[in-house]
Amino acid sequence: MFTFDRFEENAVYGEHDFHVSRDKVSEWYELFPEEEEANEIMPVGMTTVVMMHAYGDLVTPRPPGNIHGAQRFEIHRLPRIGEILTTRVRCEGKEIKKGRGWVYLLFETRDAKDEIVFLGRFTSLPAK
Repeated sequence: MFTFDRFEENAVYGEHDFHVSRDKVSEWYELFPEEEEANEIMPVGMTTVVMMHAYGDLVTPRPPGNIHGAQRFEIHRLPRIGEILTTRVRCEGKEIKKGRGWVYLLFETRDAKDEIVFLGRFTSLPAK
């Protein structure tokens, strides 16, 4: 169970593959039609989808009641439709603030050439 105590600084919790398929991009455009473009590039908002798929698959099980504190991205490039991305999840650190545990996770997403595509940083307040 991923509670505050389970997280360890610099621990890697695994890797998750995400196929940037035309179907997944089409589903995105169904939700956000104003973003649709006639190109072969993944929409920037889907970076969150890639990160959350890795989180949901690797940082589990979790008790109910986690609080999503923040997320931010450093985008090196946007992937093309058809690419397979691999996201590694690592704990960058944790601390207690005002009696509550805070966990800082790094999501490093790479392409098939092992080059960084984007980084995601996620702040969570795990349930007790």
